[in-house]
Amino acid sequence: MKKIFLRGRPGIGKTTLIKRIAEELKRRKKKVFGFYTEEMREKGERVGFKVKGLNGGEEIMAYIHFSTPYRVSKYRVDRDRFEKIALSELAKGKEEGGLVIIDEIGKMELFSERFKELVWELMESESPVIATIPIAPLPFLQRLLEDFKIEIIEIDLTNRDRLAKEWERFLGIDG
Repeated sequence: MKKIFLRGRPGIGKTTLIKRIAEELKRRKKKVFGFYTEEMREKGERVGFKVKGLNGGEEIMAYIHFSTPYRVSKYRVDRDRFEKIALSELAKGKEEGGLVIIDEIGKMELFSERFKELVWELMESESPVIATIPIAPLPFLQRLLEDFKIEIIEIDLTNRDRLAKEWERFLGIDG
């Protein structure tokens, strides 16, 4: 089955697109598993990120006031909170089939070895996967791209609205 990575700069609409895809497939009673991340803001300033499961559950996964050993920029990442939501969703997707959505495979998420193992297993599986990735190259992503047939779709201002309308075609899903 298809494996697609959506790549683009922060704020371009990757998360918006995958949320739209998940909502529409759920409306059609299709199986969808995975998670997305969402900014947390206080007084207009970004202070962290939540991880939200597509089938319920959410946790704060990164916050400026956490005291954990895992750090990306000013954010401290709570690997256990991330894993609580993300790993159960991805494991269900691998077991039950259906589309698996991963937003994102980035620095914060890659602190989890269990997450990396599960992503690798999903790439080996028959489950269709759509994931968002950062523009900056990361060694784990490079290994995935070398070892698996993954289509990369660059999202930018010129194509994001069109992709939002044509997602069924690029995912190979019948309406």
